[in-house]
Amino acid sequence: MIRVWTDACRKRVGNGGYGFIIQTRDHTIFQGGYLENITNNQGELQAVINALLKIVKLGLDHDSVIVYSDSSYFVTGFNEWVHRWKKRGWTKCSGPKGTPIANLNQWQALLILKDELNAKAIWVRGHNNNPENEFADRLANFSYDTGKGVRGFLLPANDMKNMNLVPYIYTAIK
Repeated sequence: MIRVWTDACRKRVGNGGYGFIIQTRDHTIFQGGYLENITNNQGELQAVINALLKIVKLGLDHDSVIVYSDSSYFVTGFNEWVHRWKKRGWTKCSGPKGTPIANLNQWQALLILKDELNAKAIWVRGHNNNPENEFADRLANFSYDTGKGVRGFLLPANDMKNMNLVPYIYTAIK
């Protein structure tokens, strides 16, 4: 099983950052990025998409993936709404008939990744002494504040006490 924690932030109208942590049995991978012209919900979805794509790209061995997020929009959409949206042609159940759901392209990508990776989502309360969630939040904020991304690789897998060293061990990405 692979565990993933994600978060996003949006401080000014239109721009924000995201962060994620991927924990396998053997190691921890983290990444953050800067996002332009987004809503907070789009940032939350993009954080998950980027994390799941990283798992695919690296070919990480897994039987399932659990994504921990403080975004109830993402968690509920991922676990409950996405298959219903697909059956309805990716339209809302409320409002004028045939109205497309918000963030359609992101939800379609998430469904593909969800099915490919056998993934599910679990909601966690944000800013509540959860080290992984707080670190994903720090990655998102650091990425936004610097206008760049960060990425890294830490051993051992569960050594969260070293996560506060990120500003000193990051590699800037464009």
